[in-house]
Amino acid sequence: MLLKYLTGLFCIFLVSCGSFSQISSGINEATGIIMEGDLKGIRLDSKLLSIEKVKSSHLFKDESVIGNVKVKKIFTEEQIERRIKDGLKPVYMKKIEFLKIPCEKGYNQIVVFRHGKKIFDESIYLSSGQVRRIRL
Repeated sequence: MLLKYLTGLFCIFLVSCGSFSQISSGINEATGIIMEGDLKGIRLDSKLLSIEKVKSSHLFKDESVIGNVKVKKIFTEEQIERRIKDGLKPVYMKKIEFLKIPCEKGYNQIVVFRHGKKIFDESIYLSSGQVRRIRL
């Protein structure tokens, strides 16, 4: 009877030791935060990145590109209403500007100031390869 239990435990041990694990540090699995909204002029402090004043050169634009022709995004009325509800102004409907903030896995303190006032201060936990989107 004891032999049956030991054989079963031994089989479970062999299967668990033979599992495959892979660690990757490729760009596809980069850990970070993407901030959206009216970002020009804000001050950003984080563990890996500190920007005194965000300029257009720091921002990326969300645009669709087909060959050399830029295609403006067309939103349905439902999408426009949802975006306004989320606090995005109609000006940002065609192109969304965003800022990529590299982070380490674990807790990351992100502090954002606008005109000297703290508008965002959170400690955000990210696992390896996780990207979190924050709208200001």
